[in-house]
Amino acid sequence: MQKWEHLIITGIVTGTNTSDGTVWRTAYPRCYHMSASGLELVTDFQYYKQRKTTEVEVVAEFIYKLGDEGWELVAVAAPEKNATNQVASYQTLYFKRPKE
Repeated sequence: MQKWEHLIITGIVTGTNTSDGTVWRTAYPRCYHMSASGLELVTDFQYYKQRKTTEVEVVAEFIYKLGDEGWELVAVAAPEKNATNQVASYQTLYFKRPKE
């Protein structure tokens, strides 16, 4: 029987930002490895500060790299909106790949 390992990325917000045309942005993104013992932080993407780039760019690069490493995006938990139509939570991206 195939066994899987899982990653989640939190803190993704979608929707066009009218000031710069951005289709998605980040808000304190984190990547966690999921296991039977709980969540283990993989990265909080703060290294973008040393690279003099944006958080969105490093998260996008990280997601692209996941595909090269065999990770597959399997689900997206969409953000919910509150009564005033503001985003109340952020998207969570779920990835899996076969365990070796």
